[in-house]
Amino acid sequence: MASGKHSTVVKGAFAASLVLLLAAPVAVRMGAPAWVWIPELGVGLVMNAAAAAFLWTSFSLLAGRAQPAPPPAPLALDATREGILVTDPQGRVQVCNRAFRELWGLPAGGLEPGSDGIGPDFLLAQVKNPAACLAGARSLLEDPASVWSDTLELWDGRVLERHGRPYLGADGIQGIAWGFRDVTSRAKADLFVHRLSLAVEQSPISVLITDTAGSIEFINPKFTQLTGYALDEALGRNPRILQSGFTPAKVYRDLWSTVTAGEIWVGELQNRRKDGELFWERATISPLRDADGVITHYLGLKEDITVQKRLEQQLRHAQRLEAVGNLAGGVAHDLNNILQVINGYGSLMQMTQAADDPNRAGLAEILKAAERAASLTHSLLAFSRKQVMNPRTLDLNGVVGNVEKLLKRIIGADIRLTVEKDPEPLHVHADLGQIEHVLLNLANNAREAMPTGGSLAIATRTTAIDAAWRDSRGFGQPGPYALLEVRDSGVGMDAETLRRVFDPYFTTREMGRGTGLGLATVYGIVKQHGGYIVADSEPGRGATFQVYLPIAPDPVTPQAAPDPDRDQVRGTETVLVAEDDPSVRGFLEMVLQRHGYQVVSASDGQEAVERFAERRGEVKLILMDVIMPRKGGRQAFEEIRAVEPAAKVLFISGYTADFIQSRGELGQDMELLMKPVQPLVLLRKMREILDGRP
Repeated sequence: MASGKHSTVVKGAFAASLVLLLAAPVAVRMGAPAWVWIPELGVGLVMNAAAAAFLWTSFSLLAGRAQPAPPPAPLALDATREGILVTDPQGRVQVCNRAFRELWGLPAGGLEPGSDGIGPDFLLAQVKNPAACLAGARSLLEDPASVWSDTLELWDGRVLERHGRPYLGADGIQGIAWGFRDVTSRAKADLFVHRLSLAVEQSPISVLITDTAGSIEFINPKFTQLTGYALDEALGRNPRILQSGFTPAKVYRDLWSTVTAGEIWVGELQNRRKDGELFWERATISPLRDADGVITHYLGLKEDITVQKRLEQQLRHAQRLEAVGNLAGGVAHDLNNILQVINGYGSLMQMTQAADDPNRAGLAEILKAAERAASLTHSLLAFSRKQVMNPRTLDLNGVVGNVEKLLKRIIGADIRLTVEKDPEPLHVHADLGQIEHVLLNLANNAREAMPTGGSLAIATRTTAIDAAWRDSRGFGQPGPYALLEVRDSGVGMDAETLRRVFDPYFTTREMGRGTGLGLATVYGIVKQHGGYIVADSEPGRGATFQVYLPIAPDPVTPQAAPDPDRDQVRGTETVLVAEDDPSVRGFLEMVLQRHGYQVVSASDGQEAVERFAERRGEVKLILMDVIMPRKGGRQAFEEIRAVEPAAKVLFISGYTADFIQSRGELGQDMELLMKPVQPLVLLRKMREILDGRP
């Protein structure tokens, strides 16, 4: 029985030494450091020597020559930090060491030789993939020359590296020798590196690494997607292959001086793709250092900001337009008051002039100049979206039909006009006069582009703005729209002209022809209606303008029937005129008195309230400026209506619509005329209010 125990110990010692002796070369082949495989080799040699000494002692005892016994083999196994397990072909434990018990959470002496060592009771229950664990043992038992290496993931989060090979006896495979090592830290590090690699490969930001001379050593797929250069095309080349010539040289000098000094450079570059297309990128360039702090490489992280740059350019363009609009709005009030006096008195003089008056032609020219000045002011206000609108629901097809007759006389016989209207009504909420102005202006612009004749096509149809349309252009509210398209076969425009086509005062015509406000005015009107206008053109291929107006769900508002008495502008009623500008007030008094009206005057809102109180029973209409000192027009009228609910009012103003609305000076039910207003227009509006319901 003693010899049986000794035999077991000897088998274990030889098997363990075999594991360690074989594990050392395997470790070397796997790239393990010397501190790992040298101890294994040493322990294996010690155990092998111990087993040989034991056999020598046994033979000596049999010969009657007693020798001192060597230390038992399990003590040598416990000297290694690698978990050792030796099983027979049935999986029963032959030898295991202390490190194995600690790895698997077994108490000392928890496994006795001969027990079921690979049973689910202590091994398989801890492994996430038991089938793979058993597959390794089966593979080794089938091939005596095989070696098995894998990793086992345990349920507690640890990762064990496992190496095994069969050991042979006279009768073939006697069992399997296993070595286990806890590589959790290394596995986590490998997983971290793997995830980092995936992050770089799948990053939405372009990544490149160069050496200190600037030669590219690494790029990620996003770099290829952004620039068009594949990995084999970029490696070894300098990032200057991307330079477009539009980024100032000083930027590159600053870049290199910053990174070579060991600092991080952040900036924007306008580069060129492989196919020649320009793009913008925001780059962060930083140095990479080794363990000694020496710069060995440079890391570049680059983000495509082409769309952002396009939006910034559109914003600057809109701000420029808004600045001109604010300027127009700022001078509109004073200019309109001046024009009101010029136009008003001039019109009165013209109405009383004899047909043979020698001054008739000169006065007509004065009035024409005043009208052009008024038109210029209105164009500026329309461009800046500050003009008062009178919107109602219209059929865009009907508007085009009305203008079509006029266009045939305007564009000339050498231009062929075709109109294609949507078969269904296109309801839009718009100001009729301004939409007609848009169409006439676009048609006039097309005529100027075809000095020798050509074709002009106008079309309407329903369309929609979706997310793709908005993303491609950088603006647009998704939804249904009515589309008005004006297309000509003229000379077309180059990219620079197309970029500035809606700028105020920008024109390609020679000096003295036009103001450069035509398309700028169209732009302002369309924006004021909540729509969009898009231009497309190339030199020699004509131009296309597309106007998008939101579809209105309301039915078309029928136009009011003409008033048969609209030309009857005289009256005998008493009118309260409240105007703070003395010149304008004097003109209004003269116009009304010449047409039979009795006039009561006030120079501000407070005085208007007082004058009305004095003549309450006589005043039938209040003609009142909107913005006045002491008390505004609306506030004054509300006080008047408090004592006389039936009081009627007609507001006039030279201020811009947005200024009036921002002050809350105009209610929806209040009538407003914008200065300068022609005397007959004013008189007709007064009669309309006086003869209507209170």
